Amino acid sequence: MWVSAIYSSAASWAQVKAKLAEEAALILHESSAISFGSFKLTSGLNSPYYIDMRLIPSYPEKFNKICEIYCKLIK
Repeated sequence: MWVSAIYSSAASWAQVKAKLAEEAALILHESSAISFGSFKLTSGLNSPYYIDMRLIPSYPEKFNKICEIYCKLIK
């Protein structure tokens, strides 16, 4: 029973993380903070997308929501 409770909790946390990721992705898209293409990162690696978080503070409500999402993920 104890193991199933942990598994249930882990499954619930996985669902919560998925929902938070979906919310964050929607916010990034709505604020045009995510771009798709071919980007060379400062690390030298290539990426098919680029997230410009500098744009988010221009949208105070979205900025606050992103902060809430990160806080939930850190806890």
